[in-house]
Amino acid sequence: MLAAATIAGEIKHLPGAKLHPLGRSPAPDSPQRMRGQDQASAWRIDVMKYGAGWRLHYWHIPGADGGRIEFSNVCKESEDTIYE
Repeated sequence: MLAAATIAGEIKHLPGAKLHPLGRSPAPDSPQRMRGQDQASAWRIDVMKYGAGWRLHYWHIPGADGGRIEFSNVCKESEDTIYE
């Protein structure tokens, strides 16, 4: 469901997903990660907030048609890895 909502551009309307930019560092005011080759922006969604606290990381690649989504990985909330 989260992946489909992300692709459809509806993830921002799912309150439990807690969509937010994935920063360059853990600091709360850290700028959003950007991928230089295509100017994609890194995003993070809550998959589960209890237990291990799983997160889905993905890239939004800008484009004239609204852009594309490229899913990267699922990891624990304390991890900030996103694969390029």
